[in-house]
Amino acid sequence: MNNTLEYSDKGRRMGCALIFFMIFGILVTAGCVGFLVLVHFTEGLNSKQISFTMAPLSFGLLAIFSVLRNLKFSHKYTVILDKQKEVLTFYKEDPNQHLEIPFSEFLKVRLIETYETSSGSSNNTRKTYYQTFLILKDGSQFWLHSTTSRSALEEEAQKLKSYLDINIEDETDSNLNHEGSANYTKGERSKIYDPSRFVQIENLGLEKLLSIKKPTYLVDEIVKLLLLVFLGSLLSIAVNVLTDSPTVVQIMVAIIFGGFFMLILVFVILINSKKYQVLVSENELVISLRFPWKFLDDKLGKTIPIPKENIKQIRTSRLHEGHFWLSCVTTTPFSLFDKVLFGMGAFAKSKIKQLDSSEHVIGLWEVPNYAKHNDMANFQDLYYIEQWLQEQLGLQEVELDK
Repeated sequence: MNNTLEYSDKGRRMGCALIFFMIFGILVTAGCVGFLVLVHFTEGLNSKQISFTMAPLSFGLLAIFSVLRNLKFSHKYTVILDKQKEVLTFYKEDPNQHLEIPFSEFLKVRLIETYETSSGSSNNTRKTYYQTFLILKDGSQFWLHSTTSRSALEEEAQKLKSYLDINIEDETDSNLNHEGSANYTKGERSKIYDPSRFVQIENLGLEKLLSIKKPTYLVDEIVKLLLLVFLGSLLSIAVNVLTDSPTVVQIMVAIIFGGFFMLILVFVILINSKKYQVLVSENELVISLRFPWKFLDDKLGKTIPIPKENIKQIRTSRLHEGHFWLSCVTTTPFSLFDKVLFGMGAFAKSKIKQLDSSEHVIGLWEVPNYAKHNDMANFQDLYYIEQWLQEQLGLQEVELDK
């Protein structure tokens, strides 16, 4: 048998849907520009024509730049299980920027079943995904593989059973449970990671303030600007309709669409303007979500103090599709509002299956699968922060027994 078992893949390729969306954006943009030029040289443009043309024009440009923005979401990864060294090695583009987890930290393999519903032209399609996770002794999860085929899942389970021979817990009703007999003792995980320039720690005497600086991309700023122009043009169209002897139906349509797009605008503002901080002392962890405008911060700003004695675990997990998530597990529950507010980000936290349904978990930070070293905070930063928080609070790692 080979001494290594490897998983590798690429994500967010330039698929047919993105190519179509790009072509559509180019055609819409060219049509709008052509219309404006033609009317300008034949009849002369008026404010209403400009107002009604800006919506499809900004939408076309938004489609083009959204595709360009999506290109930075492409990523690739490699996971190598080395039985001779008894170590798992994970890296993305650069093998030198890697994570190592010794087999001695493995508790079991977990097989779970999740569902995704996609809407079609005539009906909704429900797709089943079978996911394979390594569960570590500290309760963190490390995603290995996903498939839509039950037979592929069975092959995967058999491969891990033969290679690792550790417990397999099957939650897919496929009868793939296995009681392992291997006893791995080599190595200890390296706890030394150098934080990137995006991790910022401020010493406040008896307390320390931790935050992660957000990167700024030109294409992201252009997309935000175009989204504002698009929503503004829709508002301008609604105003034009309402000031031109509108019918009741036109008024209702303008109110409904105006309200819908304003909700989108508010959501985009919330996502992009939030500032997340963690204040830590010897006895307490205080997580806070702040917004730059006082009226918004007064309504949605939130601070949650968590006493040290209520903290059960601080975990960094690799979740489905390769996202990394740093979370805090406590003995006390959080409100649904807090979970939603602190869960806003690059991927849906609602799909995360906890090991124990009675656990109370709230997110601290996330690193999306497309994060690249030197471009934004990376997965090594989360492992650094996990260890740093444990040291500041004087927490001892508690191992699970099953």
